[in-house]
Amino acid sequence: MAKGFSDRKLDRLARRPRWERGLGPWASWESERTGYGLGFRVASGFPFFLPLFFSSDHYVAPITNLRENEVNSPFGVFFSWNSRKVEKMRAAGVVAELSSHPWTYLGLNGVRRKSGRGTLVFLPHSTPNSNVDFRLEALISELGCLPEKYRPFTLCVGSQDSTQQYISGLRAAALPIVTAGDILSQLFPFRFWGLLRKFSYTAGFSVGSHTYYSIYAGIPFRLFAPEMFEFRKRTGASFEKIDVLQEDYPEEDVAAGVRIFRESLMEDLEVPSKSQTRHVSELFRPANAIHRGALAMIIWRQFFVNWRSALSLWWHPVKRRLRVLGS
Repeated sequence: MAKGFSDRKLDRLARRPRWERGLGPWASWESERTGYGLGFRVASGFPFFLPLFFSSDHYVAPITNLRENEVNSPFGVFFSWNSRKVEKMRAAGVVAELSSHPWTYLGLNGVRRKSGRGTLVFLPHSTPNSNVDFRLEALISELGCLPEKYRPFTLCVGSQDSTQQYISGLRAAALPIVTAGDILSQLFPFRFWGLLRKFSYTAGFSVGSHTYYSIYAGIPFRLFAPEMFEFRKRTGASFEKIDVLQEDYPEEDVAAGVRIFRESLMEDLEVPSKSQTRHVSELFRPANAIHRGALAMIIWRQFFVNWRSALSLWWHPVKRRLRVLGS
């Protein structure tokens, strides 16, 4: 992809129309965003206009750190594709189910790679409660040291970072810039997969969902030196640097496996290694995951248990609009 996106297109994809978030209201953001809601509905035959009354992981990674919004979800059921996470959730008193990753129900499997199509470089993204700092000069230097087969390079930014000021700074690198768009859009998986199809390699500063999606698609991921960026989490009114590995993987055996996986990502590979593929596949289609019929039964049962809340979710926005019209 030699051209990349214009500033106007980056801004447009970062703010997609409300209908792309689905036809119904959201009861839980974790099980809806990045197209997870679409995947769960396709898997269970659940109507697109009804809300999902369960929580889930909102990423793909072997993270075992339990978060407050997961343990204290008001809906009582939690889906994860991480078997170790399910064990810990159950030990914490949560009704947790091991399922396949929602994208596996959307027909997003491997992509056909061709040589000479360049590298999609994922830039670390911020969140409302975190900041990421990286040195653009160091990135350009790192890219310049890679073999010719990785060229040309294209930068991929998160939709939340598609601001004019941030993009203007990146333009100094004279590299094409793209985005998979708004992570709240139910079409996000297809836009993300559409980008992957255009490249032979992917790369980045950090190991995250983008890494696992790339390898699951059959595209090798090249990890840059971790000291090239810093991750800071909001603590009160300030941001403090944290060790992501220590926070996300409190168990030493899990952290050790992640370190081995990260080291393998610094190798020069034409295709993902067998060990990488096994590691990633277990996070998309775990061996002991419940079958599709059982998943559907749980999703439908949760709706019937919470049908009054569904009516409330539909009525509140209607009531707000009536107030506006009457004022």
